[in-house]
Amino acid sequence: MNREAQLNKWIEQGNHRDRLNKAERETRIEDRARAEAEKLIVGNPAYARNHEWGLETRDGLHSYYRAAATLEHFLGDIKGKRILHAACRVGTFVHALNHEYGAQAHGSDANREYIQAGTNAGIANLHHSDARDIDAYGKPFDAIYTQNFIYTDYTAPSYNEEMLESAHKNLAPKGLLVFDWADSWHIADFIAHEGKTMAIGQTRWRVKFAHDDKYASLVVLQKMAAQRKGAAAKAIK
Repeated sequence: MNREAQLNKWIEQGNHRDRLNKAERETRIEDRARAEAEKLIVGNPAYARNHEWGLETRDGLHSYYRAAATLEHFLGDIKGKRILHAACRVGTFVHALNHEYGAQAHGSDANREYIQAGTNAGIANLHHSDARDIDAYGKPFDAIYTQNFIYTDYTAPSYNEEMLESAHKNLAPKGLLVFDWADSWHIADFIAHEGKTMAIGQTRWRVKFAHDDKYASLVVLQKMAAQRKGAAAKAIK
């Protein structure tokens, strides 16, 4: 079975399309968040044009189907699990994880307007922070999920390493970092080392899953303890 078929199987087995759509349908959270965001950008059409892509759309839910299915596959039942959606925008996936899955989910984003809009719409546990300055908000996370904050095109390599160090620090032992739309950053290395341990900057991870297709990359890393002196691991630079 190829990886895309495997992901689709996980989605179907967990009924994730229906569950995420149910969370949206019952609470109208996307409509509420969009309305609140529009209030914040009234009178600033340039801002609206440049940022409306960040508001969640039903067409964009496919990434969240994949994310929910992947989290459930590797964590088991995610009820009660502490999950952070980093770069969460207005937080609709955070809301779905809490409302439909019973997770203890938090969201963070560097855009203050997104966080304010989501909070005004009634989404709990949203925080304004940069991906390089993640906070555990009281207790380490079982998993951190993100889209679109690991880049190759316009960020310095150190940005990704700082983000990974921040995530590593705030994950529980053997916690998971799941990233989607990874811009193919070192995807060949991740695929080649699936099942093995890699050192990235000052952090160590076990590559649990790595997939790349025309839609997006999807990588699952498991936090590993600091490397012992004299031990060797594959390093990404």
